[in-house]
Amino acid sequence: MAFLTDPGKVHAILDRLADNVIAWGLALAARGADAIDLSSAFVAAPFLSRRNYQEFVVPYERRVNEALKAAGHIVYTHSCGKIGDRLDLLAETGTLRRGHAGSPPLGNCEIADAKREYGERLFFKGNMNSVALLQYRTRKEVLAEAMRPLRIGKPAPATS
Repeated sequence: MAFLTDPGKVHAILDRLADNVIAWGLALAARGADAIDLSSAFVAAPFLSRRNYQEFVVPYERRVNEALKAAGHIVYTHSCGKIGDRLDLLAETGTLRRGHAGSPPLGNCEIADAKREYGERLFFKGNMNSVALLQYRTRKEVLAEAMRPLRIGKPAPATS
């Protein structure tokens, strides 16, 4: 509600939180973390509109990404939910540069479409139907579902 009733306060809180996330990420990396995962579990539809995502998420995630990458660390963003309408904004945060990982969710984001549109700017993982996985009865069915996004999402061979 504060996004609507007191956006200035929300920005002040997010500004301070971004500083803390940067400090925490640097501390994790200093202690041997291979990569820093920015978990953005509640920034997808229907929790947050695209407009609010652009205003309240993009600038702060961009700041965190820039600070951690400037220190030489790998940063990626995980998001559950429907983010197909904001992959362009996710790319603006500077996360998931080619060679890193990110997670387009189940919902309104098909990995083949996302890779086709953003494959040069974003690197994808995930996109498995975990509910369906629990219903499969054979090892072959589980492996087929697990391999599907891997086949689609893997880097394409370089072309000349």
